[in-house]
Amino acid sequence: MTQIFIITICFISKRLKPNCFNFCQSLVIEPPFVEYLKMTPNNTHQEVKEVEAMTKKAKVILDTNIMYYLCGLSQPPSALNLQKLKRHIRQQSNRYIVAISSISFYEFLVRYRKQAAFVRRSCSVLKSYGVRICNNPYLPVLSANQCDYARIRQSELSEVVNEVMPRKIDVESKFAAAIFLTVLISDITFEAFPDGIFNINTYKLLSDVAYADQTITVDYFKATYKAAYQQKEPENYVRNEFHQLLELLLPLGVALCKKLSYMTENDNLPDCFKSIAKEEWNTMVLSEEKKLKKIITPTMYVSKRSLQYGRSIKDTQLTDFFDSLSKVMERIHVEGNSVREYIFEIIKSIILNGSPFMKNDINDSMILSSIGSDDYLITCDNGMLKHMEKYGANRSEYNTSLHFCKDYLHN
Repeated sequence: MTQIFIITICFISKRLKPNCFNFCQSLVIEPPFVEYLKMTPNNTHQEVKEVEAMTKKAKVILDTNIMYYLCGLSQPPSALNLQKLKRHIRQQSNRYIVAISSISFYEFLVRYRKQAAFVRRSCSVLKSYGVRICNNPYLPVLSANQCDYARIRQSELSEVVNEVMPRKIDVESKFAAAIFLTVLISDITFEAFPDGIFNINTYKLLSDVAYADQTITVDYFKATYKAAYQQKEPENYVRNEFHQLLELLLPLGVALCKKLSYMTENDNLPDCFKSIAKEEWNTMVLSEEKKLKKIITPTMYVSKRSLQYGRSIKDTQLTDFFDSLSKVMERIHVEGNSVREYIFEIIKSIILNGSPFMKNDINDSMILSSIGSDDYLITCDNGMLKHMEKYGANRSEYNTSLHFCKDYLHN
């Protein structure tokens, strides 16, 4: 089983190398601090010392929704005491760097890319609270994008968004593809090999299927995210496309693996596929499609099949299955353990519970990676709160975050 997971998700480490910048720890919205952080030869000794002191301070990270509530862009939930939150931010500004992640900042710019007035007003509010931008290595604020966003004009905003959009799409689509492929190959395994017995030929077959689907999947999600950001509801668009691709590839993959279970190490997948009679192939695929369409969503279908598989191997929670996945993901280079853990929980929730794919979960995982051991996060997102509760035993920053969230955010 471990070899299967290596096949399906190892490309994360090859394709998601973060950009590294010497000044990526914390950027302020106003130009002077941006210039300081660039460490140009014109910096005075005092300015350099100020930057060094700032980057060594612990951070309070506001998640995207908290930023929107603070700026009046969204209606806060009834459980959130916004006035208490505002007082907390002002009180902590002397002890901590209060910041938003560059993930949140660019999500905000993309959402309001045609409304420069909203951007100016919101950045003025953030500026008044002393909120800075903490660069995330997956999507940092580049030096070319540094300006006074509290005064930005529409033409400038369009230039910034045009630059960041391909980078944003590239990162998000690759994470989505990694999640998708792991779910896809897992379900093919459940259906094509229901007894849980594998051999070297099984690994050969599944690896060929995974590699055949990899390029298609990455390209598909890049196109999906590009189209999604032209829609009013990008989250819904990406979720629907994720489900559609799963609905398309699952019947093909299952039918193929069932038919070609005889493959050996020396066999070639395209040649073996050509040997299948067209009529027989169409009948097999149609049979798999009919089974899938009886279930409300493709992810719910995956959940049903995982339960059946779990019963057949007497492990309904697929404990060994997910232990193998977790161990493989530990060996993959991903910037920030929280990203790895969050992606793992997304995959697990889809497979076990049939949860829909939510694109913003990927952003949440990257935001969590912005907090260090001396930092904490302010959020009222249930998913992030539950994740921090689950992994709090090994993350002091999660426990601190939960403490402040309970004390300062809720009535």
